[in-house]
Amino acid sequence: MDDPLDTHSFDVPSRQLNSLEKMTAQIPDVFRYEGETYSLVGIKGEGFFKVEELRLNLVMDSTSCWRGNVKHYNCINGQLVLDRLDIRTQEEPPEINGVNAGPPVKRIVNEQKGFGFFSHSHINLGLKSKFTGLLLFGKDFIEGIYVHMGYQRPLSFETLLEIQVQDGDIITVSNRSEEMTRLRMIWRDKGSFPDSDSGEDLKRWIDYRFSLDYGF
Repeated sequence: MDDPLDTHSFDVPSRQLNSLEKMTAQIPDVFRYEGETYSLVGIKGEGFFKVEELRLNLVMDSTSCWRGNVKHYNCINGQLVLDRLDIRTQEEPPEINGVNAGPPVKRIVNEQKGFGFFSHSHINLGLKSKFTGLLLFGKDFIEGIYVHMGYQRPLSFETLLEIQVQDGDIITVSNRSEEMTRLRMIWRDKGSFPDSDSGEDLKRWIDYRFSLDYGF
C-alpha cells in the first residue's frame, strides 16, 4: 500500500450496513510533504474543505470510496493547500478557486462492469485550507495488520506525522512514529474486529472504522 490510491470521517447511512460483504477499506485523502506521499489517518479540528459545499450529487461507484471523492493536499510555502480533487459525479462540476474540472487524473477501470472510480479532477487548485487543528498522516503501511473495513488505523503505519495547522498555516510538524511503535505493542488488535456479531456491535465497529477521530 505504498500508493494510497491503490487500495475525514465519513458517515455510512444505516441502510448501507445490511451487508458487511459490501464494505471494504477506503481510499484515504492524500498529503504530500517533503517529496513523500502520506495517507490522512486522523483529524482533530475544523475548517477542512467540504466537497458537500459544491452541491453536487457525488456517486459511489466502488465500495472502496463511499464518499465519492479523494482530496490531495500539499505543503506549499508552509501552508496546507488543496492541490487536487478527484470526484465522481454525473453532473458538471463548478469551478473551484478559478479552476475548471477536467478528465480524471487517475482512472481505474473494471472492464467487466465498465466503471471507473472518478469522473473528474480539479488539478493545480492552489486552494489554501482554512483548517485549524491537528492532522495525522501515515506512510510505510504494515501489511500484516491491514483491516478490510473503513480507514486504516494510525498504528498500521511505520511512519506517522502530526501536523499542527492554524487557519491553513502549518505551525509544527511532529514525528510520532516512535510513540506509535510503543502503542502498537499494546493496541495491535484494537478495533480490528467487532466485539461480537450482534447488530449493535457491528454498527459500532463500522462507525469506528469510518471515523478519523484519534485520541492518543
